[in-house]
Amino acid sequence: MSTPPARPSVFAPSTLAPVEIDLRRVFRVGIALWTLALVVVAVATLTGVTTGRAVPICIAGLLLGGLALGWEHRRARRAAALEAREAPAAGRTDGTDETPQRPGTADPA
Repeated sequence: MSTPPARPSVFAPSTLAPVEIDLRRVFRVGIALWTLALVVVAVATLTGVTTGRAVPICIAGLLLGGLALGWEHRRARRAAALEAREAPAAGRTDGTDETPQRPGTADPA
């Protein structure tokens, strides 16, 4: 009898590269959908069609979306600053390794 082919392990490291997406767009779409849901639920509640926890749930969705949007904005800003710090002075053609001064900052020399 022949042995079956070996299956890859479930716990093997992934060979896939991460996909870069703009999470701010995703969070904005989510916030827009929660806003739409809040309007629909508010109208339904005011007309007496529904009662209950739907309005607070929509408000919680909006608040969590806002927090997520703020988190992503802060994360993207930090990642850009880190990338700028780690970027070598490869663009320098005068042979120095000095980092250029930001406009408006005093020259320490």
